Amino acid sequence: MLERKIRSAVLVAGLALVPGRLIAASGGVEYHLFGGWAYGKTDGNAFLEADEDGNYENAQLALAASAEPMERLRLAGQFEVRASGEEEETEVELDYAFAEWSFSDTARFRIGRIKHAFGIYAEVFDVGTVRPFYDLPAAIYGTGGIAAENVDGAALAGSFVLSAGWGLDYTAYFGGLRTEVSEPWDVLRLQAAEPGELVGMDDEEGFVEPSHVDDVLGFQLLFDTPGRALSFGVSAYSGSVEREELFATETGDDEQAETHRHVAWDAHVEWLSEPWLVRAEVASLDAEDEIRVEAAYLELAYHLTEHWQLATRFDWAESHVEEVDLGTLPSLAEHRDLALGVNYWFSPNFVVKLAWHRVQGNRFALPENAVEAILGDALDDETQLVQLGGQFSF
Repeated sequence: MLERKIRSAVLVAGLALVPGRLIAASGGVEYHLFGGWAYGKTDGNAFLEADEDGNYENAQLALAASAEPMERLRLAGQFEVRASGEEEETEVELDYAFAEWSFSDTARFRIGRIKHAFGIYAEVFDVGTVRPFYDLPAAIYGTGGIAAENVDGAALAGSFVLSAGWGLDYTAYFGGLRTEVSEPWDVLRLQAAEPGELVGMDDEEGFVEPSHVDDVLGFQLLFDTPGRALSFGVSAYSGSVEREELFATETGDDEQAETHRHVAWDAHVEWLSEPWLVRAEVASLDAEDEIRVEAAYLELAYHLTEHWQLATRFDWAESHVEEVDLGTLPSLAEHRDLALGVNYWFSPNFVVKLAWHRVQGNRFALPENAVEAILGDALDDETQLVQLGGQFSF
């Protein structure tokens, strides 16, 4: 699906990495490698890969492979290795592993761990050469609980050529997925409880908890306009989430688990015509009786020359939290990120990126001593970040 979305020369390197568009000779195996490294330093709060001391320990590498052992059958998989932190913590993740049977161009069946068909970037989460900034917009693709990287289940996908030069790609899927959710306001939940203690809250983890969404039903529709410079799409999914309380009281009560309905949708538009790149998305998450999130971003990039590119992005999210009084700390539910970037493309497969971010809000930007700062009403709600990194792919 990325083939129809990303057409500029800068983005060519990522095309082969998306389900449905991997290019492999019949009976052969094709490999793709991509990764990156970034240094980041902030003026206080930690945000993305950066902290106040300056963080060099951030690198990732992914290997994707696909094969067509017989006509109509395609197998694909991808592993990713991430090394981060002063203690060089290494994580290995299985991004996707699936089999696809093609009945025709209009009907392809996939089963396994499949890419999440959601928005512009969910199918290429880790491919840095298909975007103008090192990191994806945090509001939709970060720890806001909206977009996932993959779905464990099955999907039916296909493409149609419509009249007058229009095109349509569709994906319908079911299964289970996992998002990451940052909930710094849980400190206030604890503070309001009859007396209690923190359970599982770690400043270094930034209050990020996994959210497992089961019984998911979802779809994506992508439209190409004549000429294909302009495209747009809609995505949505719904499932159930079982969440445990993050605090325990002195009464000794066991942790309570409640099931909530989790509904997310996204609408996007992009215009790709050299030397311009324009992308915009708006998304929403409604976790029944718990949290409601609205998010959006606008991303612009312009190639001054074949190698030099300027970029800017405004990323926004607002969270509405049930049964939590944010009081004097509304910034815990807010995120606004203005980013400016300068990129040097050695080739479509290798880019060095320099960016400055000005972040307002503490949904995703928190200090090292976050619990103490929140309880003491001593949060700095503005963060500035300088980031230098390189990304590559083939």
